Amino acid sequence: MKNSLAYLLFSASLFMLSACKDSELKPDKTFFGYSYFPTDLAVFVEYNVIETTHAPLAVPVTKQYQIREIITETFTDLESKSTYKIQRYKRTTASTPWQVDSVWSTKIDNYNALRNENNKTFLKLSFPLEVGKKWNGNAFNYLKKDDCILTDLDTKRKINNFEFNKTLKVVLADDSSLVYQDRRHEIYAENVGMVYKSVKSVYYSTDQPFLGQGKIDAGIIKTQILINYGKSF
Repeated sequence: MKNSLAYLLFSASLFMLSACKDSELKPDKTFFGYSYFPTDLAVFVEYNVIETTHAPLAVPVTKQYQIREIITETFTDLESKSTYKIQRYKRTTASTPWQVDSVWSTKIDNYNALRNENNKTFLKLSFPLEVGKKWNGNAFNYLKKDDCILTDLDTKRKINNFEFNKTLKVVLADDSSLVYQDRRHEIYAENVGMVYKSVKSVYYSTDQPFLGQGKIDAGIIKTQILINYGKSF
C-alpha cells in the first residue's frame, strides 16, 4: 500500500514538472498578446494608402493606391526559426487588377514580433504586451534607434468601417521642433494585425519669412488604413 502511494505521488510530481516545462516552452499565446500579430497561412489584409512626398524646390507629389498582403507559406530561416512569407500586391484603384509588388517575411522569435520589409528587419511588437512598454524598433537593422512605446492595449476602436473590441497603439516617434517633425504610429487589432499607420517625417523651411510657419521643404506624409481583411482559401 505504501509503495503504491509513493508511486502515485512520484508520478504526479513528474506530471506537474512536465507541465511546467511545457508551459515554459510554449507560452500562452493569448496571455502574451500574440493574437495581435497573426501568422496564419492564407490570412490577408488590404489597405488604402495616401502618400505625399515633398522635395526642395519641387511641387509635392501625392499618390493614392491600395496594398494587399497575404501570408502564402512558411519556411525555416537560417536560424532554424519558423518564418512566414508575405506576398504583397499593389493597385492604383479598386477597379484595377492587383499586380505583384514585393515579397516580405515575418516571424515571432521568442518575445519579438519581427517583420522584414525590403531587406530591413523591424521589431514591431515586444511580448508580453504591456502599456508603457518600450523597445527599439530598429534593434535588428542598421538604422538609428527608434524608441517605440505601447501607449494603450485592449482598447475599443473604429477603424474605417470596422469596429474592433481590442486594439493597441504603438508610437514609433513623437518628435518636433521649428525645423523638423517626426510623428509615426501604428494601430493593431486582435486577430487582424496592423489596421492603421500614420507617418509624418518632414523638414520645415528655415528661410525667412517661413521660419516657424510650418512650410515643408522635404519629407513624407503617409496614411495607411484597413479596407478589408480575412482568410483566403
